[in-house]
Amino acid sequence: MLCLLFSVIDMRQYLEGIGLAYCERPGGPVILDKEMNLTKFLNRILGLPVSAQNYLFQFFSDTLKEVVDQAKRDGRYDLGILDLGQKQERVRKMETKIFRNHWLPGDLKTELHKVCVERGLPWSEAMDLHCMNMGEDDGFYISTNPRLKPSVIFICAVRKKRYDYYDDSQMYNIFKPYSCLNSKQENLSVIKQKYKKVSPAEAEKIWQEIYESSGTQCQHIYWYGKCRNVMAGLSCEVGKRTRFLHILSGSVFAVWNLVESVLNVVQHRQQNRMQIVRLRTEANQKLVGLLIPNACVDLLIQRLQSDQTTPVSST
Repeated sequence: MLCLLFSVIDMRQYLEGIGLAYCERPGGPVILDKEMNLTKFLNRILGLPVSAQNYLFQFFSDTLKEVVDQAKRDGRYDLGILDLGQKQERVRKMETKIFRNHWLPGDLKTELHKVCVERGLPWSEAMDLHCMNMGEDDGFYISTNPRLKPSVIFICAVRKKRYDYYDDSQMYNIFKPYSCLNSKQENLSVIKQKYKKVSPAEAEKIWQEIYESSGTQCQHIYWYGKCRNVMAGLSCEVGKRTRFLHILSGSVFAVWNLVESVLNVVQHRQQNRMQIVRLRTEANQKLVGLLIPNACVDLLIQRLQSDQTTPVSST
């Protein structure tokens, strides 16, 4: 412990010496440089002894490991993979186009799957939740923003695992007509800033209206009557209950340059992002692949057909 204390004191002096940290008064807390960036940090630490550099990077590694371990214990660890077909989602495979790469050795093929993802919470299931959660603050809430069409949610209390001694707030699960259970839990005080509690009779009409609208329209059209992306000929998935996605699987690396060139054609950043997807269909089929933005699908099919790659079947 004494050795560790001396190491911390030494590191504090080192960081002050190279200008990465400072104290406003003797014995006061250490304050990090507000103008810090990665290039500046890497250049400055070259002025430290090698042993101090090793201590510093070991501290970062240990901190990262603890953050990851904590996230795994809380069930919040994200591998960067989008999971579809969870409890609140129903996934159906609509169509599969298969392309064989004759210019590569072996029987390599690339598959483009069209899948339909349905989520949402019908009114009957929302009422079932209401009957099972009869706490004082559980129930239906309607938004209070006068500039938007009213939206409705259902909340029920949940006690999260607490690792912070000072955090004893009651958290609530949030259910929405178009997405069922929200991934983020909220404190009741935050919810009451935007919503007011209403009876099931008051919530039913709005809930059913949002549920039906979200089957074909994004949330912007429901709120404002129009959507910038839709008006520009792009797709918008915000608040949609039913989504059609295209997944590229199989020999993806064999056509990686082709896929990258197609994505670069699309200028809108939201329409050219690459995302790894993992899903399970209602028929219990497992699929892992690359999510292709809908705006890129037609061009990708054209490139796959013309770039020495011939479609052999479509199911």
